[in-house]
Amino acid sequence: MRIIYGLSGDGRGHASRSKVMIEHLIGKGHQVIAVTSGAAYEYLSSSFNTIEIPCLRIVNKDEQVDVWDTLKVNSERLMKHGFNVLLKLHAVSDSFKPSLVISDFEPFVQFVSRWRRIPLLSIDNQHIMTQCKLQYPRQWSDDYAIGKSLVQTINSFADHFYITYFFSPEIKQRLRSITTLSGPLLRNEVFAMKPADSGHILVYVRTPERREVLMPILKKANCTFIAYGFGDDAPPMDNVVLRKLGGSQFLEDLAACKAVITNGGYSLITEALYLGKPVYSIPTRRDFEQMMNAYYLQELGYGLYDMSPSAERFQLFLDQVGSFTERIQSHKSSFCGNESLFEAVDNHIQKIGEGKGRGKSGTKSLSLK
Repeated sequence: MRIIYGLSGDGRGHASRSKVMIEHLIGKGHQVIAVTSGAAYEYLSSSFNTIEIPCLRIVNKDEQVDVWDTLKVNSERLMKHGFNVLLKLHAVSDSFKPSLVISDFEPFVQFVSRWRRIPLLSIDNQHIMTQCKLQYPRQWSDDYAIGKSLVQTINSFADHFYITYFFSPEIKQRLRSITTLSGPLLRNEVFAMKPADSGHILVYVRTPERREVLMPILKKANCTFIAYGFGDDAPPMDNVVLRKLGGSQFLEDLAACKAVITNGGYSLITEALYLGKPVYSIPTRRDFEQMMNAYYLQELGYGLYDMSPSAERFQLFLDQVGSFTERIQSHKSSFCGNESLFEAVDNHIQKIGEGKGRGKSGTKSLSLK
């Protein structure tokens, strides 16, 4: 089967997950063209037939998502590049003649499905906001509404939604026939790691502002940290080892750490949980996905979260690392959904190949306890 596989180019999370699925599809004999942008294009283009398109992105300011700037920047990009992207994808679909489109939170490839009247599958984590009933503090309602609206804009009419996550909320009743929950889709490099406890805490940040918030907390803590993303201008600290982003050292440090400090990003949280590491999460404000991830981490006993971190709360986290680790180990089967998701997607593709409607299947929950 010929498949167009679109994926978000914002960061490496979508790319690493999609690479695993694309490798599986190619291994099953399917032909795949990837459509993406930014860092994801750089990551995938050396391995697959990959087409580059302009990147949509989220704008952060003052340690929170700037909703209006995000809308402004992406509206300008759509006005400038949107028509040419559609023309490019139309030409690709005419020459490649796909039988299926898969989207990992990519907004443009859904139009290929409409033009050619072929099935569209969604494989991502963001659609948990639209397909499931979620718990969250009442004061986050506006952020939830914004996040949900964004996800619906990216893709709202897939034939089936495969959602990968480390927790298992209830699927909305009216959407159960087109929604499947799975454990996280992990990259092969994670499976190669052997978890240990060398005593250090791994720290990962993406902005200098977050570094400034964390540094006073790290200085007060009686432990060693290995920190990524602090930048070349970060001042030295006796108990902090600074490393640059990139390379295999990060995964090695993750596998050997005692616990993790990070934002609310899905990919690092799921890899940390699979490797048995508790997480102290500081989610980006107004980014509902990150806030939701952090909330469920705490609710499920896998760590703590703080919107405004403090040395006292971090010490509370350190005091409970042992119990968090035990809780994570008791739910280890929930943190990897590769094989069950492969099987579900393969079965769905087989139904499409047999011409059984659009290939929709019933409600399932895979690899989740």
